[in-house]
Amino acid sequence: MSFLTLVVVLFVFILAALLGIGIAFLLMRPSGRKLFLKNAPVQVITFIMISLILFSLIFAASTLYRASAYYRVALNQFEDAQSVIQTGSLIAQLADDWKNNKPGITKEIWWQQMMLPDSESHCYTGDQSICDLFSGVGISVASRWNSYLIFLGLGLTGVLAFLFYSIWILKLKYEEETIQEKVLRPRPKSKARR
Repeated sequence: MSFLTLVVVLFVFILAALLGIGIAFLLMRPSGRKLFLKNAPVQVITFIMISLILFSLIFAASTLYRASAYYRVALNQFEDAQSVIQTGSLIAQLADDWKNNKPGITKEIWWQQMMLPDSESHCYTGDQSICDLFSGVGISVASRWNSYLIFLGLGLTGVLAFLFYSIWILKLKYEEETIQEKVLRPRPKSKARR
């Protein structure tokens, strides 16, 4: 893995964590904290739902970015070789098909990246012409374990940052509020002072 790739992966993990922290910050406003502190089942259900949504969002966004990067890399290869490609050849036809089918190609690559790595070839969008285009171009867009584990890690990083920050805010604010209640509680008047 190159240094630049390592920096980009680290940066994306930081972004996933910041997204989780940002959602926790928005959720843990004073009114939300009071609701969660008084009602544990609502807290658990909310945390589970937001964690699932956050994981799905980060996983889908990272795989979609990978799909668009796949498309751009192949398109750049076709554009670089355009001066050498003969008009009317099979490669020229593949290049035109690649340029004219961006939404379908990106969607198929996206679905391929979201699925568990498998040794068999699948066509998830159902458009066989798009899947035949991949074999004609000579690239495999199936997910691989190294990238798939990174996508899972990104989703889990966002979820863990959300849960850690939410629980930390709840605990911190609960302690602050109980200390303030003890300080502000008036002392009962003794009968001896009367």
